[in-house]
Amino acid sequence: MSDVSPILAALDSAIQNNTRLFSLVKAIRNGLIAGCKIRFPHAFVASFVSARGRTTEESFTDIIEITTEHARRLGTFVFLFKTMLYSMEWAMSKEHPIQPFIAGLIGGWIVFGEKTRMTEQINLYLLSRILMALAKVILQKCKNGGVVEEDGPLSSLISRYGFKIFASVVWGFVMWLFYCHTNDLQGGLRSSMTYLYKDSEKFNDWRSLIVHNKPSEHFGKWWINAGVGIMAMCVFNDFYFARPSR
Repeated sequence: MSDVSPILAALDSAIQNNTRLFSLVKAIRNGLIAGCKIRFPHAFVASFVSARGRTTEESFTDIIEITTEHARRLGTFVFLFKTMLYSMEWAMSKEHPIQPFIAGLIGGWIVFGEKTRMTEQINLYLLSRILMALAKVILQKCKNGGVVEEDGPLSSLISRYGFKIFASVVWGFVMWLFYCHTNDLQGGLRSSMTYLYKDSEKFNDWRSLIVHNKPSEHFGKWWINAGVGIMAMCVFNDFYFARPSR
């Protein structure tokens, strides 16, 4: 152990004196781990609950592939983003708000520009978060600029009914698109909405009304899918419900 201690001490010293360089290493590390933590539980549940004629081996293969892709892409993006960010800060000799935008723009093109199931899900997820955040930014700027009074009637109206209006518009549009332009919706959403709004009209006896989703479904398949879904949610209960709110 004594022979190793000087090496570890030298490594610690190098890390402390080159924080930005080694932050790139940790960026890759955290990206890989976060990708696995985020994707694996979702892929596990989705692959078994939504399995359609696939074997258990095929489901597990799908889980590993999509989890690996998520971790690889996220780790790569974080590394590229921080590398470009540090490079621009060095070239400009200062930090500037445009730098993370440019780095994200380039990184998104390189890493998440290829359309796959996973990249589509991530990009759509981020888009919804971006729109919500931008609405808050715009509202705050309006308040700061005097366009909207901090405690005025318009501010109170937005605080009280803003989210309700947002929810109404979202659900109005998604239902219109589902019934009038079904094929233009994203595949996963279309499948879920078909299950909710179309398959609920397909039954001919008490079994297909309560037990099976469709008259032709076999009880064993339904039972396996439901059992796997319940067990999976129990296993990953801490992951889904113990995380701090966003």
